Amino acid sequence: MTTLKDYILHQLREARREMLKAIDGLSPEVMASHAPGGHSPIAWIVCHCLVNVDFFIHSGITGEFGLEHDDRFRRWPLIEPAPGDAFPPPAELTDRWSRLLDASCAAVESLPDDALQQPGKSANPPEPLVESCLRVINHTNAHLRQIWCILGRQRVDDRYPTQETWLA
Repeated sequence: MTTLKDYILHQLREARREMLKAIDGLSPEVMASHAPGGHSPIAWIVCHCLVNVDFFIHSGITGEFGLEHDDRFRRWPLIEPAPGDAFPPPAELTDRWSRLLDASCAAVESLPDDALQQPGKSANPPEPLVESCLRVINHTNAHLRQIWCILGRQRVDDRYPTQETWLA
């Protein structure tokens, strides 16, 4: 029988794999580009997803961040970057994504099944961990679709040749 914990772990592993697949081989220029359509740069989207996973899932379970972050990282969910802002290089973003998702999966695996119904350590107001996990997974999936559409629109990635920019 599949448990809620099994489902969350499956979705986190899928998010790990799909984000890495989406950004694999992209240049720093493509990752930081604002054009076309005025979308957020892919690098910003990845950083935004990182802070959400780290705060709501990893920190929600363990009470601490899975990665060390500077002040700029903490602003990702609130302040979109301006043209010309610098981003971590693609290799660093893929490394951070891999390490954080691995650590978050380990944190979920360490929980007894009933712990997912309890409030997380970082949510304000408190909410059950399962709600935090599912919200972050769904949010990440929406941003993955956004990345695919950006790449299709820029004609960078021929896996999605007919996609247009999608803005949430």
